[in-house]
Order: sequence, then C-alpha cells, then structure tokens
Amino acid sequence: MINSKPFFIELELTYRCSQQCFYCHNPPKEGNFYIANEKPKFRSTIEIKELDVNEWLLIIDQIKNMDKSYEGAMDIVITGGEALLRTDLEEILSYISRQKLRYLLLTSGEPVSDNRIKKLVESGLDRVRINLTSHKHLSDLSVLDMNIKNEILNKTNIAKKFKYFGVKLVGGNIVLTKYYLDHLEEVVDLAYKANLDWIEINPVIKVGHGYINQKYVVPDSNDEKKIHDKLNRLRSIYGEDFIQNYVDTDILYSRIPIPTNWGEIGLIVSPNGDVYPGSEATSIPLAKLGNLKTHSLIEIWSNNRLLNAIRTLSFLKEPCKSCTVKNICKGGFRFNAYILGHDLLAPDPLCPIVKNYAKGDLLSYKG
Repeated sequence: MINSKPFFIELELTYRCSQQCFYCHNPPKEGNFYIANEKPKFRSTIEIKELDVNEWLLIIDQIKNMDKSYEGAMDIVITGGEALLRTDLEEILSYISRQKLRYLLLTSGEPVSDNRIKKLVESGLDRVRINLTSHKHLSDLSVLDMNIKNEILNKTNIAKKFKYFGVKLVGGNIVLTKYYLDHLEEVVDLAYKANLDWIEINPVIKVGHGYINQKYVVPDSNDEKKIHDKLNRLRSIYGEDFIQNYVDTDILYSRIPIPTNWGEIGLIVSPNGDVYPGSEATSIPLAKLGNLKTHSLIEIWSNNRLLNAIRTLSFLKEPCKSCTVKNICKGGFRFNAYILGHDLLAPDPLCPIVKNYAKGDLLSYKG
C-alpha cells in the first residue's frame, strides 16, 4: 500500500458542453480515432448516464476518507464537459466546502449569469479557472478573426465577473491552437487587465478530438520559433508568477515522449463514476480502473494492478526496458501505444528512441 495520496482527483460531472472545442479530450461519441482530413470534426458528446447529486456526495465522502488516510496535499478538480450545465453544481460545491476539501472549478464560464455566480460564491467557490479559448465560433471561417476577437473579449469579461462577485482566485486557460497563435498576446494582455491571478498556456494534447483534429488545431512545426518568441516575450513582460504553464514544443512535435504519470499524479472520475488514471485514458476502455459505485478510491489507488505495473515499470518492453531515461518517461504516452500500437502496454511508437529501435538501431536506447 502506498503512503501518499494523489495530487488531485478530477470529477468530470458531465460530458455535456456549451462549447465546440476541436481539441477536447473527452471521448468522441463514435469512438473513431481517424485523423480528420477534409475539415475539422466538431466535438461530439458520448452518451453516458450521469451520477445524481447524492452519488457524487458519496464520492466526496470517499475523497475525504482518502484525504485523512494518506500523506500529502490533494485538490479536487471540478470539470466536464461543462460543469455549469449541472443544475446541482452549487450543492456539490457546498458539500465539498463543508468537508474542508480544497477544490478548483474548471469552466468555460458559459452559460452563467450574475445570479448564478453569486450562488456559486455562496456555495464556497473561491478558485476558478476560465477557459479563454473556444471553437464554437469557427463555423463561419469567413469572419474567423472577428469572431475570435469577440470571443476573447467575452471570456475575459466573464472572468472579470467572477472576480467582481467575490471569487478569491480567478485564473485563465489558453489552449494554443493554430487559430489562437496570432492572438496570444491579446488574450494574455486582456487577462492581465482583467486582474486575473494567473494564466496557463497549454499545448494541444493529441487525445480525443485533439487526436482526430490534430492537422487543424496543432500549430505547424514551422511555427515553433514564433511560439518560443511569443512565450519568452510574454514571460518577460508579465513574469512567471502570472504565466504559470507554457508549451513544451519538444513534446508538442513528438521529439520526446509524453511521460506516463498514471498512479503518481491523479485519478479521473467520469460522469458515470468510472475511474481512469488520466484524462487521456477516458478514451481507452482498457484503462478503466473500476467504478466508484462498487469500488473505493483507496482500493483503486493502492491496489489496482495496472497502476502498480506502471509505478514499478514492470510492464516495460524493449527498447523501454533497457532505456536510460525510462524513469523519466515511464514508457511514453499510453494513448499513443493504444491507438497507434494497438497495445495499451506497448512502447510509445512516437518516441524517437522507439522509432530507431524498430529500424534496427540497437544503440539508440543504450545511452
């Protein structure tokens, strides 16, 4: 049994959403992971029976028990889809607050009214991160630039309202798609002027719709210098206390693998109570760890065979098994192994070392 708790438990209250983001990591309704060629595919919503409010409160009781049973700090992350579409969100937040658990609400801020924000604050909401980028406006590409500018202003105004009505910490999130690359400075400047507390600039993670639409949403590799120049300039202007995350282009363009952090970082609870080891895993049926109607969080976190295999690296195959950096990447991204290698526990086929090994370059993984 491990001694430390996860850094976070992410509660995906719903897969329903008011946005149409082409990079959404939620599993697509069709379950198909072909790469869109002719035009980007709009976000579809997998049909799933959502837990009711009482079932979510029982899960929060499990989180409270885990919080008491293990060492370390842990956050609850409330997300979706769009959590604001749950009419019982206030009741869920209020219960978390009464249990004295720390949480962060991730939201697009839509749909929301002044009265709803007041009710959320009364329920104990004190930390929220607003997604400042969206694709719901991309249906008319002829006025794309104007629509993006309007969306940026709309989202920063929503963030300002959360601050105005008493939320202590309000952050912003930017997913750096190619559509937003030329608007990056504008988004950050408006967020700063809106008195946001921090900004995250995150890359597109190629899972779910982000995998399907990668040709359309991931900035071209020719844009790498532009990305670096923009990020360096923004960090020098606003400081790293304000800009807390930024894009690692080595990962974005597959020069190094995305590490497998299953069993170390957090757990994801999907809208029906299924538990997964990471957000990308919700698109991988084989990665389901259990369901909180029949399993406990402590049981899953401590004793799940898949998590323990990842933690101990006992699942690794060559070239990963002999690789000098295996303790860093832990075999690479499991989504790539599942989708491209057709084996959840295979080496990440996009890792350069794995590619060289497949070509017969046996020296590539021996340091």
